[in-house]
Amino acid sequence: MNELVIVRAVETIENTGVLDKTIDDANSVIDRVVPDSVRRLLHGAPLGHPAHPVAILIPAGAWISAAVLDFVPGQQRAARTLIGVGVLGAVPAAAAGIADWSLLKRKQQRVGIVHWAANVGAVALYSASYLQRRRGREASGKLLGMAGLALVSASGYLGGHLAYRQGANVILDDEPDFASVATVSGEWTTLGLFDSFQDGKLTPTELDGTRLVVYRSGLDVSVLAGTCSFCDDDLQLSVDTDESTVECPQDGSRFDIATGAVLRGPATSALPRFEAMVSTGMIEVRRG
Repeated sequence: MNELVIVRAVETIENTGVLDKTIDDANSVIDRVVPDSVRRLLHGAPLGHPAHPVAILIPAGAWISAAVLDFVPGQQRAARTLIGVGVLGAVPAAAAGIADWSLLKRKQQRVGIVHWAANVGAVALYSASYLQRRRGREASGKLLGMAGLALVSASGYLGGHLAYRQGANVILDDEPDFASVATVSGEWTTLGLFDSFQDGKLTPTELDGTRLVVYRSGLDVSVLAGTCSFCDDDLQLSVDTDESTVECPQDGSRFDIATGAVLRGPATSALPRFEAMVSTGMIEVRRG
C-alpha cells in the first residue's frame, strides 16, 4: 500500500535543514533559562518516565469534551469552561514537551518544532474561542474551537510520528533495564585492588558480566551500573561540572555519581547503585 501524502510530508520535514537555525536558537535559549533541576522535573524523572504524555491528557481531554458538548443543547457554559481548562493545562504540557524536545536528535527536533508550532496555533485558536464565547458569540466560538481541534489533531499525528516512527524519548536498546545487575551477588564480592582505581577518575570495569563504573575520591568509592538507563551507552565522567556526576555521551543524561539519581534527562530511571567498601586493600561490592 502506498504511503499517505502526510507521511511523505513529515519525512520531508525530517530531512530538510530550513528550520535548523531556529532550532539552534531555541536550544540556546532553553539551555540558558531552564536549570537542570527544573529540567529533571519536566522530563518526569520523579515519575520514572516522561511527564509529557501524562500532561497532554488535560488539554486534549478538555478540548475533545468541549467539542462534544458543543453539539449538546444548553451546554455552552460547560463547553466554555472546558476550553479554558484546556488552555491553562496546555502550559505545563508545553513546558514538559519543550524540555524533552531540547534533547532530541536533529531529525526528531525538526518534526518536533513543527509539532510545537501547531500546538501554539491550537492554543491561540482556543483562546480566541474562549473570548468569543465570553462575549456571547457562540457560533464563532464554536468554529474557532473546531479549527483548534483540527490543528491539535494534526499536532497529535506529528507527536505520534515522533514517538512511534522516530523513537523520540523511548529506550533505544532492547534490554536497557540492567537485567544483568540481578546476576551480581547480593553478598560482598571482590571487585579489585583499591590502588588499581585511580583517584579522581572514573574507571569502567565488569563484575560477573555486568558493566560497572567506579569512581574513587580519596578513600571513598562509588560504584554504579556502567551504562545509561535511557540508551544503554557507556557512561563517562562529566567534564563541564564538578566531579559528582556521570554523563551519557549519546543522549546527554546526567546522573549523581554517589546515588545514581537522575540529574538531567532524557533518562528518567536512576542507575542501579552498588554498596562498596574497602577491606584489606581490596574494593568489595554488593547490590545496593
